[in-house]
Amino acid sequence: MALLSICIGIIAGGMLFQFAGAVSGGIIGWFYYSLQLLHTRQNKQQQELEWLRSRLSAHLRDKPDLTQPEPDQTPGPEPVVIATPAPMVRPMPVKPAWQQEQPVPKTTVALTVKTEPAYTFKYTPVPETPAEPSALENVMKAIFNGENLLVKLGVLILFCGIAFLVKYAAQRGMFPLELRLMSAAAGGVALLATGWQLRTKRAEYALALQGGGIGILYLVSYAAFRLYGLIPAIPSFALLVVISGLCAALALLQESRTMALFGSIGGFAAPFLASVGIGDPAVLFGYYTVLNIVVISIAWFRSWRSINLTGFLATFLLSAIWGANYYKPAYFSSVEPFLILFFLIYLGVSVLFSLRQPPDLRGMPDATLVFGTPLAAFALQSALVSDFRYGMAWSSLAAGLCYLACCRLLWNRGHQLRPLAASFLALSGILLTLTIPLAFDGRWTSAAWALEGATMVWLGFRTERRLVRASGYLLQFLSGLAFAFGLTHTTGNVPLLNSFYLGCLLISLAGLYSAFLLQRHPLRTEEWEQPFEYLLIAWGLCWWSGGALRELEQTLDKEFLYGAILLCAALTALLIRLSARKLQWQNFGWTSLLLLPLMPAAAVAWFPAHPLAQGGWFAWPVAFSTSWWLLYSHDQDLPATLKPYPHALLVWLLALLGTLELGWQVSFTMLQQGSLQEISQVVMPISLLGLLVIANRTNVWPFRQERITYQGIIALPLAVWSLGWVVVSSLTCIGDSSPLPWLPLLNQFDLSILAAIAVPLVWLRSLYAEHEFQDLLHELQLSITAIFSAVSFVWLNGILARSLHYWGDIPFTAHGMLHSPLAQASFSIFWSLLALLATLYAVRHGHRLIWICGATLLGVVVAKLFMVDLAGHGTVARIVSFVAVGLLLLVIGWFAPVPPKKE
Repeated sequence: MALLSICIGIIAGGMLFQFAGAVSGGIIGWFYYSLQLLHTRQNKQQQELEWLRSRLSAHLRDKPDLTQPEPDQTPGPEPVVIATPAPMVRPMPVKPAWQQEQPVPKTTVALTVKTEPAYTFKYTPVPETPAEPSALENVMKAIFNGENLLVKLGVLILFCGIAFLVKYAAQRGMFPLELRLMSAAAGGVALLATGWQLRTKRAEYALALQGGGIGILYLVSYAAFRLYGLIPAIPSFALLVVISGLCAALALLQESRTMALFGSIGGFAAPFLASVGIGDPAVLFGYYTVLNIVVISIAWFRSWRSINLTGFLATFLLSAIWGANYYKPAYFSSVEPFLILFFLIYLGVSVLFSLRQPPDLRGMPDATLVFGTPLAAFALQSALVSDFRYGMAWSSLAAGLCYLACCRLLWNRGHQLRPLAASFLALSGILLTLTIPLAFDGRWTSAAWALEGATMVWLGFRTERRLVRASGYLLQFLSGLAFAFGLTHTTGNVPLLNSFYLGCLLISLAGLYSAFLLQRHPLRTEEWEQPFEYLLIAWGLCWWSGGALRELEQTLDKEFLYGAILLCAALTALLIRLSARKLQWQNFGWTSLLLLPLMPAAAVAWFPAHPLAQGGWFAWPVAFSTSWWLLYSHDQDLPATLKPYPHALLVWLLALLGTLELGWQVSFTMLQQGSLQEISQVVMPISLLGLLVIANRTNVWPFRQERITYQGIIALPLAVWSLGWVVVSSLTCIGDSSPLPWLPLLNQFDLSILAAIAVPLVWLRSLYAEHEFQDLLHELQLSITAIFSAVSFVWLNGILARSLHYWGDIPFTAHGMLHSPLAQASFSIFWSLLALLATLYAVRHGHRLIWICGATLLGVVVAKLFMVDLAGHGTVARIVSFVAVGLLLLVIGWFAPVPPKKE
């Protein structure tokens, strides 16, 4: 088989691309054989594994309980062997099903358990059903299976050699023309007669010879007419009809698909082997019409799929090759009728194939012909009518009506023909649907392929054919590639009703429908198909989104573009969730949650514009509302470990966007006067934190179900945000109270800081009421106290610094404060007062740690006096600071001695 594959590749490649093609074809043939061999071995190993697994399961299920023996109830004598008490199971050797030369449907084997007492049990091995061969394998078996493979290959090579010999002799005039043709014809007749005589002795050998003889007669007849003009047109076609009829009759009389296949291949290959292609195309396609009449005649009597496929592939493939090399617009009137005729012939062949099936398979459609015929015909039709404005639109309309009429005729012919009628109905719907976009634009291939691919997936599940489904998946992938390569073409000016958007929409719907079919038929799905559901969902959503994005970019002004994109994403997520709920398609419903990560991405894309710009004023409210509704609808489905994260993402994103928008609005309206710009950075966090504290006391969704999430995970970053803002703003902001005069504490900036500290304190107090947080808060109480004390210390120092700035004209900078004696003296005295308060509080309440903190602050003050303040000892401020700090130390030593350690 390896040699056969290599030879076929060499011959085919050499015919098409000379020496380089022959080498490449041989390599491809070897690769094909290797892949087939690996596939066969894998299937065999899988069957062996399944057999062993089933035997092990049966053994474990039927194995007796040795701890409680019971006597054997099997009637009749059984072979029993009494051995040592140690239990040991030794089944009799049985040859597996795949190793038996003639496997039987059912075999009963008795196994003996060697123990005391003894037991017997039985199991029944059933041979595995071999995998269904593909269409390509069927065609290859029809040609090359059986005995005398070398004879068949020799006939094929002999046919090609005679064709090349005729061409070579004609070019060099070696023999008289008539003698060359008569010699070739005599050889064909000799092969045909010899094969007929040997039909009862060696059938395979005889059929190979007859097929080669028919091919040679085809070649000679066509060359005599087309190349040399020795035979007039009418007698020539009559001769071709006779040869075709003879081939069909021989095939039917001998029940030989191989015979019909050889004759068909030889007939279709004859014109190209003789280098035909120049001149009136009516001659070539008239000849092909005769061959296709033979094909449909055979289909009238036999449902030979290989013959149908050979005629179909040869007709459209060779027509496409001729068109690519020789077609001119002037040939349209000659070529178009033949294309329509070929389309109708293979439409009829697909119907005859279903009608001529055995009774138990009657009505089963051939998906390759059913869906391949319109695909191939429309591919050629698009090239023929490319110069006509609405050529493809009218073609699609006519073909759709044709399929609709066929569906109507077949629907009433019986229940068995319903699958074929349903396929025609699907094709009719596709073609009639394509009429609208084709009327606006000539680009149709991708949408047609995608829809037909989805229909092939549907038919593959209906007929339980894996190859049909695989072809449908591949066809949809190819449709996407073809569409992507055509992105540079114009798309039309009509919003939505243009070829680009409708093409993206149709590709998307085809992919999603195929994914839905996979979800609806899990038991019919192969293991290799299981990931396809997720891939097709992603494929469909990508095309949906891509079409919508490009349509929005071309139809909307930039002022509303971002808002329209976000709105489209929100509405798409809503539509996905509603559709998935209606269809009970959970995997598809999960994709609606993609809106949540898209919203932060949109916020990044918006920057540096404020959130309500470019359509954000209508998009963000819809997006947040939709997101919370999606979380509500998925509340029972989301895993408990993942639930907190989407809720947290939405609240934090709302806080961020609200802060950005509020800051922009303040900057725009207040012209950056006062400290309102800085205050706007903390309004949203403390507002949301306060709302969470209030809402967690209610019994509504989501606070009822996610109370711990909102009080803990979500609220904590808001509290950290507020306290961090206090620290940063206290050190960097002068707290301008314009247009009001500045007063310590009694200004909007310090009041905002007070709120930013108070709201987190209220939140912490509410946490103490929750049983889930009590233990954790007791463990972190010291750290929490230290954090709030540090934040309050920074804030109070900020108030002192701003007071020195407004009342002492000291610059509010680190350099200004460090080099100002008044500021340094003020900070020394202020820190000493804070240390005094801390130590007094510690002594009163017996908190040794607080006293140590106050004493540490005093140590810092003392170090500061000698390291910083002493440098300006001649100033009044430095003198006051030393005196004041000294007195405060005496007061602390008297009134606040260190508290004793707790036992």
